[in-house]
Amino acid sequence: DLRFALDLPGPADPGVALPAGGGDLGKVYLAHLAALRKGDVDALVGTMTRERAAELQAHRNDADFKMMFGFIQSQALRAPKYVAGHVKGDSATLDYQGKDADGKAVVSTVSMRREDGAWKVERESTQAGG
Repeated sequence: DLRFALDLPGPADPGVALPAGGGDLGKVYLAHLAALRKGDVDALVGTMTRERAAELQAHRNDADFKMMFGFIQSQALRAPKYVAGHVKGDSATLDYQGKDADGKAVVSTVSMRREDGAWKVERESTQAGG
């Protein structure tokens, strides 16, 4: 008799499911979108991870910042509808459906990180669909 032990990777553990609307993390993301739409850079920076906020702040005095920021604003998710989310340790992922600037359906995945006890937006990826 031969016996083998196989250590095959299974599906990744996404962590604990978030409540409807994404709970406190969903509120942070919606505040992020609101600050972006308003053009309130200071409020926006407050919703972002230190690294991402530093990238934005580093260009704040650039001659073309207003144009660059306008482009970022134009890419913001419109009519966001929470779909699902999970948290594992200091990382979380939220999925939203919404519309792009042209009114086309998109899906957006938001990665968040807990820094100093507060949830912050780390990055966002948006694709056609929904």
